[in-house]
Amino acid sequence: MKKWLSLHLSTLLMIGGVASLVLALWLYRIQYVRFISIEPPPGMRLAGLYLSNEIKEPAGILVLCNGINQHQGGLIEQWPWRSFARKNRLVLAEIAFMSDVIDYETRTGYYFADKGSGEALLAMLDALYPQKPPLLMFGFSAGGHFVSRFQEWRPERVAGWAVTGVNTWDEPTVDAREYPPGIIMIGDLEIKVAESAAAFRKRLEQGRTVLWCGLDDMEHVIPYFALPMVREFLKAVLEPAKCQWGPVECGGMAAGWTPNEKVKALWEELEKTPPFFEEDGPVEEDDPLE
Repeated sequence: MKKWLSLHLSTLLMIGGVASLVLALWLYRIQYVRFISIEPPPGMRLAGLYLSNEIKEPAGILVLCNGINQHQGGLIEQWPWRSFARKNRLVLAEIAFMSDVIDYETRTGYYFADKGSGEALLAMLDALYPQKPPLLMFGFSAGGHFVSRFQEWRPERVAGWAVTGVNTWDEPTVDAREYPPGIIMIGDLEIKVAESAAAFRKRLEQGRTVLWCGLDDMEHVIPYFALPMVREFLKAVLEPAKCQWGPVECGGMAAGWTPNEKVKALWEELEKTPPFFEEDGPVEEDDPLE
């Protein structure tokens, strides 16, 4: 045995070295995240983007948007998002936007995609991917504000979206464009939860493909337990021809649409509140799904 090892030691070391190199390159590809930025538009202090899984011909780009002025790239480091992006041939991105002032009356700050932040995002993505792959977007809190307004501003660029923790909504745009399917998710212990419910109902009444997910006994945090449903929803809408949209209800009220049975099953597992709260006023008798 010793003689065999002495004869083959160099070969074994070479094989081990090659295997280590392959493993290192694989881990590097998984873990590597780079940062880019451009000159921020008026109302912004930082306009940057973290990127990972930068494949040449992606099926889409998944854009993650965290809470107010979060610019450290915390979401893009999370394994479930990375795994999801790799399995579905998605470039993974996370915005790093900062504004010193957020003002709803003057529409100042990066929340308002039509005031410069949306163009900043597209400028960075389109420079890297001029073929303009469809965008999937997920946003929490301030990031959700940006996502909700971006998909209203440029619906043709978005394949699907999901937001959580958004408590102030613009009136939905009314025009001939088709709007991408999305999820409105919010905890029932958050402030202005009634406004989110009203925003959902208005969009449903317009005929939009939107899903309500009011989470029971939930405060203003990212509901990680609900994100498998969100990711399955985003995966489904990336291939719209395969979607089989069906209506769902929550507490006897219309709660929107799910794209397939798997998303529906995951949605039904969550403990949810219906899309109505006392501050909203009376519910209309007509069910917008009928």
